[in-house]
Amino acid sequence: MIVLNIKALLSALALWALLCLQANALPQYDDDKHLGVASCASSVCHGKSKPVEGENVMLNEYRTWSTEDRHARAYQTLLSKESKRIARNLGLKSAHTADICLDCHADNVANDKRGPKFQINDGVGCEACHGGGEQWIESHTEEGVTHQQNLDKNMYPTEDGLARAKLCLSCHYGTRDKLTTHKIMGAGHPRLSFELETFTANQPSHYLVDADYKQRKGEFSGFTMWIVGQIETAKASLELMDAYLISENQLVPELYFYDCHACHHPMSDTRWGQLKLKPAFLRV
Repeated sequence: MIVLNIKALLSALALWALLCLQANALPQYDDDKHLGVASCASSVCHGKSKPVEGENVMLNEYRTWSTEDRHARAYQTLLSKESKRIARNLGLKSAHTADICLDCHADNVANDKRGPKFQINDGVGCEACHGGGEQWIESHTEEGVTHQQNLDKNMYPTEDGLARAKLCLSCHYGTRDKLTTHKIMGAGHPRLSFELETFTANQPSHYLVDADYKQRKGEFSGFTMWIVGQIETAKASLELMDAYLISENQLVPELYFYDCHACHHPMSDTRWGQLKLKPAFLRV
């Protein structure tokens, strides 16, 4: 009875959390085609070698992303020796072709949502955050077009703290549809750690919050971003607990929610050799 009451409470709180979230579909699941990084990268678009003065955007966003942003190398990580070992441990053919990996290491939209220049090996590119550009790719550069008009054409509102938190947490924390479970961590994947404001501050900047930006998009202070991140992470936790921790279909709860060292010795306390065993993430 107590367990059922807890589950009912978690379900209610999770539903409340969902209702509080903005209605925007995450870019991975939006209705528009994703045209690919190449559609944004030319020297007359966002591919300038340095910021351009007098424009309302920097216009070197592609260069910043491709040279400084780890999101640009997310897919390449799946080709590493470590990723290949994780894939073997999970029984996958390969990491770079498995949806369970591509969902967070690339802009893994459905095949019918991929434009002619789309390449999955671009990693976490422009449209993975800003949404499929099918509707707004041409009009967003026209004189007089407002940011709201771009949003009305399904551009994702990354400037909004709630929407940004929902987007970032979907990969860096987890959702009902994608989660770095205990099984995946046991295969060798690192445990995820994320805090919205810290990651925002450390992100290589491809935009400038100046007077023009504030006029077009508003302003989210660092402190507000931190508060929003804490609240949205708590909401995400409730939804994940409702989906994985207490379930009528599984006897053992998802161990993702527990501290590793509640069961395992610290990694510095190497006892594997004494038992002549190897942890799952060291199997070859």
